[in-house]
Amino acid sequence: MIGFPALFLVLSLITGQWMFLAWSIGPSLVAGLTGLMLTRNQIKKEQRTV
Repeated sequence: MIGFPALFLVLSLITGQWMFLAWSIGPSLVAGLTGLMLTRNQIKKEQRTV
């Protein structure tokens, strides 16, 4: 999740157009939060069955 915005940070630094970085943050947050929620739900399920 860090790699995607980092790539666009470098691209933004090279080109000087910061919208590249701004457009990369949203999808990274969505992907990261989705993964976090799925992982937390799976952990809760495993704790209930044990």
